[in-house]
Amino acid sequence: MAINYVTSVITTFYTVGADDQLFITSTGAMTFANNVAISMNGANSTVVNAGWVSSPDIAINTSVTSAITNTVSGVITSATSGINGNAGSDLSLANNGLISGTVYGVVSSGSTLTIANAGAITGSEGVGFTGQILSLSNSGRVDGTSFSGVSVTAGSSVSITNSGTIFGRLEGISSFSSGTERIANSGTISGVTYAIRLGDNNSVVTNTGLIEGTTIMGGGTNYFYGARDIQGNVIGGAGLDFLYGGVGRDIFEGGGGANGLYGGAGDDEF
Repeated sequence: MAINYVTSVITTFYTVGADDQLFITSTGAMTFANNVAISMNGANSTVVNAGWVSSPDIAINTSVTSAITNTVSGVITSATSGINGNAGSDLSLANNGLISGTVYGVVSSGSTLTIANAGAITGSEGVGFTGQILSLSNSGRVDGTSFSGVSVTAGSSVSITNSGTIFGRLEGISSFSSGTERIANSGTISGVTYAIRLGDNNSVVTNTGLIEGTTIMGGGTNYFYGARDIQGNVIGGAGLDFLYGGVGRDIFEGGGGANGLYGGAGDDEF
């Protein structure tokens, strides 16, 4: 195991090996002009960034069990993806700073991706996931400047807890996993086309914050609990839908299949 500190500017490719720990201080910067800036190739490797990491390719790439912490002064930026998890990776990410990419802020095809975000993650898609298990806790901001704030196109389990802001130029959250999708919102989720768009598996959406835009539940058995502000329609899918409104005006569409629509207080439309 090696513990290394970067306190100045490094312009060469850097590899983090098994059990190694890399600390980039607030005066440190890693800027590689040709390829990946940091490659985490060894199991149980750790990167803690309080400085600057940038690359015209991927800023930080991991293929293993690894942990990345980006502190409040940290910037991770790339012309493609700020952070990339390859197939088989198990990545734990804690972000209090800025992670950005022209394509993705964070993207993973790995076994697991666990994100605790209190900072900002931004890209054409903020977070992209095609792996197995995604757990995202957001108290900061996740932005998809061209597409989705959070995009999931595979996986056996999706859990998203939002007390901050998730925004997408198309969808705030687009999730088409093969397992149960759980979204708990006490912040703001918004999208120009859809606020939330879900696939054909079971899903549970709980809202005590603001959902701005249309929510479409998709197939499967779906539960929507809208205790607070919903500025847009909620549309059930082809499966069994239970849609519960809140104190304001709710607009529910059952879709195909058997449906239970409960408006709650306020002027509701079915």
